[in-house]
Amino acid sequence: MAHQGGRRDGGARREGGPPHPRARRRLPPRRPARLPRCERRARPRPQVVAILRALMAEAQLDEAFSHRFWDGFIENRRAALRTVLERAAGRGELPVGVSADTLLDVVFGVIWYRVLTGRVLGSDAVADELVALITR
Repeated sequence: MAHQGGRRDGGARREGGPPHPRARRRLPPRRPARLPRCERRARPRPQVVAILRALMAEAQLDEAFSHRFWDGFIENRRAALRTVLERAAGRGELPVGVSADTLLDVVFGVIWYRVLTGRVLGSDAVADELVALITR
C-alpha cells in the first residue's frame, strides 16, 4: 500500500493539523540484536540434546547423512541467525571485516561444543557473552 502524504517519521502531520494517527513515534537508538528473554531462557530437554548428539555422531560416520543433516537441519538454523546478523550489519552493529559465515561459525561452534560435551547453554550469561562477542 502506497504512503499517502505526510512524513514517514515521528513528525508526520496532516496539513494544518495534529500528527497523523498512524504516524510512527520516534524510537530510541537500536541496541545490539538480542534474543527475547523468553527464547533465551528456554533450555533444551535432555532427550533433545541426546538426539542432537546422536545425529552429529552419525554425520561423522556417514557422508551421505552428513550432507542431508547439513542441508535439512543445520543450514536452516544458520539461515535464521544469518537474517538476524544481516539486520544487525545493516545497523552497523557487527564488527568490520568479519564475515557473517565466521560469526555463524562462532555462535554455532559454541552451541555444538556445549551440546557435544554435555555443557548445554545453561545460563543467560553465555548468550549475553556471545552477543557481546559478535556485536560492537
